[in-house]
Amino acid sequence: MGERYAVGLQQTGVSTVAGATGTDAVGELLAATTVRARIYDLILGHGGTPADNVIRWEVPRQTTSATGTAAVENPLDAGSPPALILTEEEITAGPTVTADSQVLDFDLNQRATFRWVAAPGGEIIIPATATNGVFLNASSSAYTGIARATVHWEEKAPQDPGDARAEAFECLWDNSLDRIDL
Repeated sequence: MGERYAVGLQQTGVSTVAGATGTDAVGELLAATTVRARIYDLILGHGGTPADNVIRWEVPRQTTSATGTAAVENPLDAGSPPALILTEEEITAGPTVTADSQVLDFDLNQRATFRWVAAPGGEIIIPATATNGVFLNASSSAYTGIARATVHWEEKAPQDPGDARAEAFECLWDNSLDRIDL
């Protein structure tokens, strides 16, 4: 199991430009070449005066970094090292988006808060490739207030074939098992 982290991201002016352009995006998570990050939990919400506006949320893949403000990544275990994944919020110039790469794409009412939790094995994986990653984009034709996201992820070094044996042994040891039936 790898190290786990969280970050809060904010966009103070939701874009009125439809689609995953990255203009005024909420934030991004950029890859480190030494780990593969797995996003397993997202919490999305909106601030401002309550109204019945629709906000489109998209989480597409990107191949270049955006321009924004550095966000502070926080380890969930205070004894963990600093995160290797880089995060930014308040995006002002979008990244290069991989066409049709949205891993999440849905509409949300402004009054709603939404939580996405990955099914086991269904995490959003950020490859260990420089400047690759995902970003969170919120857009609306009517709402221009605040959008917020909390992202939780795990960082783990890419596995080699020997790691599977080590993980099986660790599972046996941690669970006081004498064998695993496959």
